[in-house]
Order: sequence, then structure tokens, then C-alpha cells
Amino acid sequence: MPSQPLIYSKYADGIPVYKSHRPPKISGPDTRAIGPHSVLRWDTINNRIYQRREYDASGNPVRDIDFTSPTFPRSGRMGPGHPGPPQPNP
Repeated sequence: MPSQPLIYSKYADGIPVYKSHRPPKISGPDTRAIGPHSVLRWDTINNRIYQRREYDASGNPVRDIDFTSPTFPRSGRMGPGHPGPPQPNP
């Protein structure tokens, strides 16, 4: 019997991100940016933002915003104590 793909994380609406489908890590800061800016980690499989990294005017990382919550890979259930991803605007 084939094994189920491992769920790495889930979006707020329950869409899973499989371990083998995680987007590439953020490479930044954007050398063309002037001043504070953000760089996106784009999920091409689900066609949405996976993560955003904010940089200050000097190009130092300030904050990461994750749009998924980590799960237990074998079950796909959310891990305890994680605040969860930002909720979509109505």
C-alpha cells in the first residue's frame, strides 16, 4: 500500500502544504529595494503567499510572517501552542 504524502503545514483555510511541495527558502533582501521592504516566499503549488520576510532600511531581517501553521507530518494535525497563521480578511 503506498504511503500518504507527509503534510508539512496548513493554511488557515485548511489547505495542506506537503513536505515535498514546500516553496524554496527566501533569498533576500532585495538588492534593488530602497529603504524598508518585504520579500515573499511564494507557494506555486497552491498559488498563494507562504511566508513574508520584512527588512529594515539597511537590509537586515526584521520579522517573518508565516501564512501556514506547522503540523505533525504523519497525521496532518496542528501542533499545540502555535498561534496559527494570519486569518484571511472577510
